[in-house]
Amino acid sequence: MTRPVSVFSRAPLRADLAGGTLDLWPLGCFHAGSRTVNVALDGFAECRLVGSSNRGWRFESEDYGSCLEFETLDKAALDDRTALLANLAIHFGIPSGLTIRTRSDCPPGSGLGGSSALGVAAAGAMAEWSGTPLPPPERLVALLRDLEASHLGKPAGIQDFYPPILGGALTIHHRPGGEVVERPVSEISSLAERLLFFHTGRSHFSAENNWEIFRRRCEGDRRITGLFDEIGKAAEGVDLALRASDWNRFASCIDAEWNARQQLAEGVVTVEMAEVERRARSEGAAAVKTCGAGGGGVLLIVVNPERRESVRSALDGLIPSGGWLDFRPEGTGLRVQRL
Repeated sequence: MTRPVSVFSRAPLRADLAGGTLDLWPLGCFHAGSRTVNVALDGFAECRLVGSSNRGWRFESEDYGSCLEFETLDKAALDDRTALLANLAIHFGIPSGLTIRTRSDCPPGSGLGGSSALGVAAAGAMAEWSGTPLPPPERLVALLRDLEASHLGKPAGIQDFYPPILGGALTIHHRPGGEVVERPVSEISSLAERLLFFHTGRSHFSAENNWEIFRRRCEGDRRITGLFDEIGKAAEGVDLALRASDWNRFASCIDAEWNARQQLAEGVVTVEMAEVERRARSEGAAAVKTCGAGGGGVLLIVVNPERRESVRSALDGLIPSGGWLDFRPEGTGLRVQRL
């Protein structure tokens, strides 16, 4: 097969609506009926592969303004900045003489799953370049999860990978033997009218925070166990509310999830996050929660459509280093173009 001159891929970001952290195996198994609900967004992570006659590897990141070159993939896999891309290239058997260019629409540490979306985009591009069929979603998720865990040295979740692959709103049921993914709604315009995203100007924390919570739950900490029960119940409510287009219940369950999540660890709520939430609610926001683990990043704000502009106006210019991210739910997942 003739190799392409270039391959371009893009995968959407995601917003977690409820049930995050339960996607870290085996936490979902500890709570019967647990699920994670999330939605793809129309901000994207992109990957372009460009062939050259030179030997070796070149990694270009638009987000970090970096350009790194390595003689071998083994050396690239040892560098934190290129480890995921290098390990994916090793997995798909990509030959040398390649430039890998990446970029993302989300700020680093936003909590919108940017690194996971990039992993999905890179996997799609590399499968196309190598002529290898892309694994089915559950196998691709398992591959990306395991590569992330091996790099971090800590358990990795699965929820961040499904929206970039599939698009749309998703419910991921954490069942013995593997997850089951459903679409609680097929039409996402009504959901889009009710979601706003505000960046608090500070990167969120994730791996370290999740590891401490994970450890305490595995050790049977009763308080943490009870909070995960509440998070699981709230996620079930969000799922059912989406299926019924019950927007009052949707907002109340988002709030219930957020109330429980704030108690999982210190530092989940920053001063900036508290002020954003206070102002948003004063203008009629129906619910507010963090995207990701908290401690910064992006806040998801649920509004009734008639209060949307009032909430936006109340927060305009509040945080110079942050501000609105004009993302909306996205119905399409991974896209790959061979040139």
